[in-house]
Amino acid sequence: MTTARHRELQRYVRLTDDDKSRVLASAAYVAPHLSRISDVFYERIREHEDAHAVFQDEAQILRLRGSLVQWMADLFLGPHDDAHFARTERIGRVHVQVGLPARYMVSAMAVVRGELAHALEARGRHAHAASVGLLLDVELAVMLDAYWEHYTARTRDLSRAARLGGPAHSAPDMALVIEELGVIVVGLDVDGRIVLFNDEAERTTGYAADEILGRRVEALFPRDEAESLGQRVREASVTERPVTFDAALVTRLGRVRDVRCRFKRAQKGPSGLATFLTATDVTEELALQRRTQQAERLAAVGRLAAGLAHEIRNPLNGAHLHLTLLDRSLRKSGAEDGDESLEAVSTVAHEVQRLSALVTEFLQFARPQPLTLRPVALGDVCAQAARIMAPDAQRERIELAVDLPVTPIHVRADPDKLSQVLLNLVRNAIEAIAGARDETTAGAGPIGRVVMRVRRQPRDVIVEIEDDGPGLPDHVAPIFDAFYSTKAAGTGLGLSIAHRIVQDHGGLLTYESRDVDAPADDASPTRRARATTFRIKLPVLHVPDENESR
Repeated sequence: MTTARHRELQRYVRLTDDDKSRVLASAAYVAPHLSRISDVFYERIREHEDAHAVFQDEAQILRLRGSLVQWMADLFLGPHDDAHFARTERIGRVHVQVGLPARYMVSAMAVVRGELAHALEARGRHAHAASVGLLLDVELAVMLDAYWEHYTARTRDLSRAARLGGPAHSAPDMALVIEELGVIVVGLDVDGRIVLFNDEAERTTGYAADEILGRRVEALFPRDEAESLGQRVREASVTERPVTFDAALVTRLGRVRDVRCRFKRAQKGPSGLATFLTATDVTEELALQRRTQQAERLAAVGRLAAGLAHEIRNPLNGAHLHLTLLDRSLRKSGAEDGDESLEAVSTVAHEVQRLSALVTEFLQFARPQPLTLRPVALGDVCAQAARIMAPDAQRERIELAVDLPVTPIHVRADPDKLSQVLLNLVRNAIEAIAGARDETTAGAGPIGRVVMRVRRQPRDVIVEIEDDGPGLPDHVAPIFDAFYSTKAAGTGLGLSIAHRIVQDHGGLLTYESRDVDAPADDASPTRRARATTFRIKLPVLHVPDENESR
């Protein structure tokens, strides 16, 4: 059954029953391509800041990728009735709720249409591709109706607020000054409800003023801070002295920003205003401070390592030479393998070699070689690193997976140095899982999983190396500091060198550990693990497309 509105849309684009039949017949041709089209769709979104900014995290994008595949599959299943278009309307409302600008709905549908048409035309089904295009026109119109309803409701609410009057309308001069300050300004009434919300507050939080007005100020902060926040508001309302504090501000999409806040009682101003909250976003400032401190520590240790390495290398070479001569002399005197003297010489020689390797790492850390930068396809570097580490993973019964984008992503990098970082991180992940092996991991199946994935963002690209091993015991451990190691025999320089290489590329290396359920064997379908993820963030090398070069 189809309503008059949907029938009218179909008549408008000339979508006939023959077109619908061709759409249904296209299912077999497009089914193998749907997952790839979904990947292309979201990779395109990652290239644009306004579109990418509406997503909370990778888990949400993964869910939406599955939803997009399901929606495309539904297109070719039919029937195209009210139930079908009701599902389409829900998709439109979800896009409104997450704040996706309407222009991206149109351009996103163009991506889907182009990919589906290419898949069909490659099989010689040109009429089928045209029919699918007509149906997608109807789908887009239905989705855009959700935006129309949303903006109509907002306009109606704003008109009502204007008729009733309020602080923002009774003092236009003051409002202009507030917007020019360049800081977050939130006005509260005596009950702690928001009655003023300036442009900077909208930009930082992602809330439009009409979405947040009337809500309590606690809505902008983590729930566990509600009590202390209310106490600060009450304190500010009865004192002349401003109440200052640092806090975490939660955006509309659930992201956290570090802010420096101040509550101040409103002395004179529009009626209804009792307290002002002013705040400055210091997220990037604090992140820069942490990176600067890390760089200073690495530089200090590097200078120490350079001097120490030069002082130690020559005596080590002499000691190793004399141990070789001593071993030869003992054997000429009749000593055989197993002799206590030969074992002592072998033990000392092994320790000297280990110390020599440590000195070599010192020098690599203290005097890094200059980078040879050139445009590099990041997926190729990751795939090569995975091929190199595959035998090690297989030997330890660990699954090594690679999740690369369909569209190549280029960075300006030294491929050898970047490969060194990836190999180090993947090797660490394999060793972490293998080191946690116990009797519960006996069997023929994999004992763990390491995933290397690449994800595009508008200006950057993220490479993640994730394992489901034991994790790191301390989530704030200084693992990038030289000499800090969680391995019994580790030197603590591998991650420090990797961190420096990434920094030299203008990037950032971070990590996190969290509890997850990991697959186990048939007797125990899941096991508790602590996923550790290392993230390399690098600037994307912008390659102009054909349209830009014209």
